[in-house]
Amino acid sequence: MSVSTIGVCRTSCGPAGKEKSHLTPRIPTLLVDLAPLNAELLRELRQLIVPPGLEVIGMSFLRGLGGSLLVLTLLWSEPAVYAQDSTPAPQIDPYIALFGGIAMPFNTDRRVDDNTLNNHFTVLDAAYGNSKTLGGKVGMWFPGTRRSSGLDLGVELDVTNFQPDIQAGTRKAPGTINGIPVTGTSTRAAKSDVNSTILAINGLVRFPMAVSSEFPHGRLYPYIGGGIGVQNSSYDSEGKAPHDLALQALAGLQISLTKQVALFAEYKFTHAQQTFTFGSQDQTINFDVSHLVAGLAIHLGN
Repeated sequence: MSVSTIGVCRTSCGPAGKEKSHLTPRIPTLLVDLAPLNAELLRELRQLIVPPGLEVIGMSFLRGLGGSLLVLTLLWSEPAVYAQDSTPAPQIDPYIALFGGIAMPFNTDRRVDDNTLNNHFTVLDAAYGNSKTLGGKVGMWFPGTRRSSGLDLGVELDVTNFQPDIQAGTRKAPGTINGIPVTGTSTRAAKSDVNSTILAINGLVRFPMAVSSEFPHGRLYPYIGGGIGVQNSSYDSEGKAPHDLALQALAGLQISLTKQVALFAEYKFTHAQQTFTFGSQDQTINFDVSHLVAGLAIHLGN
């Protein structure tokens, strides 16, 4: 802190033309430099209120909080950006489709149980024949998430029919015959007709490509999906099975010919386990089948 005096000298002309000198009274002025005092005071107050260890934590917290607020601000402002976009929002896309192709069952084990004869054995690597596969589906795409993710979500009801006939041949069948354990035993299987139908509901995801006003859902799009349903099968004329759980996964590509008409190719894998009853004998079969199909889709939206 320092003290100084300030005086101001002025001149004027008197009656005799002489200059008169006037000196204003010296006014003592107090000049106080508060910056060092303020800084020191703030440091002392900060140490009293916030211990040094917590200061570092507090600064890190504030930096993290600032980053989080920035991210939240950007996310919150995103809908506003899309709201200003002049591109019309895509509408829902309902469709129906028919398809056909080939069903290719995998070889799987077949379990045979006859409680009357006390026969229990497993036919290893049983073979099932390829067949045609036919079906149809009805579904709907919901493009509401396209602007944020580039993807559309969909759902469909799918029905598929195929004939995984049991092939004739000799297979190993370890187990028990008349209650006696046997190993290395072979059994001769006759050809048997099997007819299966799956009804399933699938969840879907597609990636629209080459989107335009003429093709608002894309000139083409790849898609994937999976679903759950039931499989009903008949085994020759006698074997019957109840409706059993079926699972499936699929992937495909659709190409639009017009806004409403499109062609598609699809791979689908289906799985179901079913038990057929023949009098006192039960046969349990795992159906694991690959389907390669092509089809025609009609889109009903605008």
